[in-house]
Amino acid sequence: MTPGGVVGTATSASPGFQTLKKYLAKQDPPATIGQLQVQLDCFVAYDNEVRPHRALRRRTPREAFEARTKASPRWEGIEVEGYRVLHDKVGKVGKVTLRFESRLHHIGLG
Repeated sequence: MTPGGVVGTATSASPGFQTLKKYLAKQDPPATIGQLQVQLDCFVAYDNEVRPHRALRRRTPREAFEARTKASPRWEGIEVEGYRVLHDKVGKVGKVTLRFESRLHHIGLG
C-alpha cells in the first residue's frame, strides 16, 4: 500500500532505476554535481553500449537499435526543377509559417 491507502507501485523502483542505484552505491560519493554527472554518463554509456539486456535477447540497446530497419524515402530524390524550394525555420514557439493561396498559415510542430 502506498501512503493514502492506494495499491500501486509508486514507492517501488523500476528495474532500470535499481540498476542505477546499485551502480552509484559502488562509486565514491561525488563531491560536486559535475562529478555526479560524470558518474551518470558512465552508467548510461555502460548500460546502452556494454551490458546485455534480457528483454532484448541478450543484446545491448545499441545493438538492438542498429538491427532495426530504418525508415527511408521511397525514391532517391524529388525533382524540384521549376519549383521554388523554401528552407523555413521553426519559430521560438514551435510553429512554422507558410503562405498558401495568398493566406498565411501557422502550423504547430511537435
